[in-house]
Amino acid sequence: MGSDQSTPISPPEQKKGSEDDVPYTSFSVNRPVDGESDSTAKFVSKAQEQAKHKASMKDIVVVAEGQHSYQSTDPELIKIQEIPTFLPIMRGSLNIPNMRDPDVLDKLDSKEVLKMCLRYQEHMKQCAEAVAFDQNSLTNRTKEMDFAIAALTNMMTDHQKKYAKYAEQIMKINEMSQTLKRCQMAVDQLLPLMDRLNSVLPEEQRLEPFSMRPDRSTTDEQASSSRHSSVSSVH
Repeated sequence: MGSDQSTPISPPEQKKGSEDDVPYTSFSVNRPVDGESDSTAKFVSKAQEQAKHKASMKDIVVVAEGQHSYQSTDPELIKIQEIPTFLPIMRGSLNIPNMRDPDVLDKLDSKEVLKMCLRYQEHMKQCAEAVAFDQNSLTNRTKEMDFAIAALTNMMTDHQKKYAKYAEQIMKINEMSQTLKRCQMAVDQLLPLMDRLNSVLPEEQRLEPFSMRPDRSTTDEQASSSRHSSVSSVH
């Protein structure tokens, strides 16, 4: 028993196999468990290809770009750019600290400055006189146009009133024409009745047939008499 107690208890033997020795392969791991179709795998591969294509487009390096057609510069802009820059006589007016010259007033000639101011005053006076003359001429012309327009307006108003009267007379003519048509229709209705009534009467009491048209003989006599009267008046 003493020998049994003196001998140390050996630990249980560990498993010699590791996780790497598990009989699983990449094919068995990546393979769908529930038996999915190959459509999912195709979709994933297509998305990966698109991502690779986009990445390759970003990595493109342009060696030499094509020639771009630039428009020619405007000649007016070229002339403006060729104008030399200049500064005013009193550089302190630019509100730039470094450009101020305290002795500039002593350097200026008062007589020349006075001449320049008088010349500028004369120029402005001439411009003001020209503008005033143009304003007066425009005012007079405007008054003349107003008078002419007022006269034309009055004349057109008178014509409109006359034409309104003529329109009223024309309306009366139309009314008279309608009245005459109604009278003609009434006469056309009365003539058959008169003929019927005349046929009912005895022969000694019958009247001559009534007609609205004048006889040709009477019209010829009236025409000849009018001719004779005109000839006599000429003589």
